[in-house]
Formats: sequence, structure tokens, C-alpha cells
Amino acid sequence: MKTAYVAVCAITIVFAVSVNSPRAFAQNFQPTKRFSRETFAKPEGKADTIDSAYTASQWYLRGATGLDLTTTVIGMGEHRGVEAGWAKCFGRNNTAGVLAANGAVDFGVSFASRRIYRMGGRWRYLAIAMNVARATGIASDGIHNVAYLRKH
Repeated sequence: MKTAYVAVCAITIVFAVSVNSPRAFAQNFQPTKRFSRETFAKPEGKADTIDSAYTASQWYLRGATGLDLTTTVIGMGEHRGVEAGWAKCFGRNNTAGVLAANGAVDFGVSFASRRIYRMGGRWRYLAIAMNVARATGIASDGIHNVAYLRKH
């Protein structure tokens, strides 16, 4: 029961921080003397595609983080597993330490990608690649955990 409580708390914190963060805008608003509907219109075409790709990469990172954290809690708690990844430096049996470390890295990647995305231009592609690379790595870890849980 304790491990389920820790899992729910960790996932809630990660999602709350990532969902409530301000949205990254690639362009700064330049005020003019007259305001019209065109002033506030979104740019069309490529910018919309890049915005959508960045948003999708953020949700991919959040989903992969949720999968990894959930399966880590279940594996370390109910199945007496140990941490085998980089976070074992916080203790192979320390569930809270492992969750905090992995959650902090994922939050750091999300925060850094947001800052890079705001720089605009080609930097936006790097921000998307950062999110996708980290999410793919931790999704792989989460899938590995699921396979471990099925065996035990």
C-alpha cells in the first residue's frame, strides 16, 4: 500500500509541475499603435506544425515518465526489485530516492527544452529532439520494467 501511495504522489507531482508550466512561444509579441484581429492571429503553416510537434514531444515525455515511475515503484515495492539504472547511486532499494532522481532529470530536460524552444528558429528542432530522445530512453526502461514484472 505504501508503494502505491508513493507512486501516486510522484506521478501527481511530475504532471502538476509539467502541466502548469507556462507555454513556450517561439515569437515575441511586438506591440503596435493600432490593434486589430490580425495582430493576435497565429502564424499559419510551418509554425503551427512545429508547435504541434513540440507539444506532442512534451506529452510523449510526460507519458514515458509516468510509465517509468509507475513500473519502478511497483517493481521495487511489491516485487522486491532493485534499481539497475543510473539512479542506483541513490540506493538500490531506495524507492523515493530513485523516483526523485528520475523525476528531477525528466523535469530538467522538459525545462531546458522549453527554454531552448523559446529561442526560436532552428533551436526549436533541438528542443523537440531533446524531449523525444529522453522520452524514448525512459519509455524503453518502463517497457523493460513491465517485462520484469511479468516474469516475477
